[in-house]
Amino acid sequence: MNANEASRTGEFLRILISCLWNKPLGASTRTLMDSIAAAARLTVEESSLVPGTAGICRYEVTTRQAMITLEKAGWLLHENDCWLLTDAGRLVCKEFRDAADFYIESRRVVQDLGMVKPAARLTTEYARGMARQQIHAYLQSLPR
Repeated sequence: MNANEASRTGEFLRILISCLWNKPLGASTRTLMDSIAAAARLTVEESSLVPGTAGICRYEVTTRQAMITLEKAGWLLHENDCWLLTDAGRLVCKEFRDAADFYIESRRVVQDLGMVKPAARLTTEYARGMARQQIHAYLQSLPR
């Protein structure tokens, strides 16, 4: 990963963390992605859809992979599509003011722990999210 990619991913994560900072109950992936889209000036490439997905933008893939890295580092918690900032995550945010350094540190921590890359996990998370959306849409369509 080059310095520009680390910086940009770090920017996305800073927006995400600022959204989670005062939300003790956390936020959904969709809410966080929408917050990033609203706060960041996405490039045409970042906002373009990833081929073969049902409407996932490139910035979302980048951010979700980074979120998984932060989760493995112990800085975020994720359960049932709800993301929470941990106390350790808060401390690290205060220690690393630079967005790129923050993201690079998360990758270093995960590498030191010997954990695998998040690509397979991202596919699972995406599938769960799509299933949740489809179930919700189906339940909404049922007569009451």
